[in-house]
Amino acid sequence: MWFVWFVDDASSASRLSYSLAVPETPTLRPALFLDRDGVLNEDHGYVSRWEDFRWIAGAREAVAAFNRAGWLVIVVTNQSGVGRGFYTEDAMHALHRRMAEDLAEIGGRIDAFYHAPQHPEAPLDAYRHPDPPDRKPNPGMILRALAEWAY
Repeated sequence: MWFVWFVDDASSASRLSYSLAVPETPTLRPALFLDRDGVLNEDHGYVSRWEDFRWIAGAREAVAAFNRAGWLVIVVTNQSGVGRGFYTEDAMHALHRRMAEDLAEIGGRIDAFYHAPQHPEAPLDAYRHPDPPDRKPNPGMILRALAEWAY
């Protein structure tokens, strides 16, 4: 049984539990699932460049504290700006790499980033989906992370 905390805005947390098949001798670790925009960074709309990125006060230190306590820290983020054509997935990955570099300077890390670029009204066909399974509030990103990190 995994117990995870998902923080989807700076003021709330929801406890989710999932039963997953695990090895006979599992190495269980608690996991913290964080949204990106509005939780880790200030959300001023479609942040895709390091120059526009601003950490929320205390966010880096909180991530590092969970790392030191042995928790996995996983980001699950809707990124409809990709599907809307405002920026590319490459730009988003570059921002995530820069976030990781900045966290490393204080001993913190994000163990994984999961993103959902799809949107029901995306102008780009490749990203248009009526109800994307990974797009929050659907649980797709969290379920993928649980499957990939359950060892």
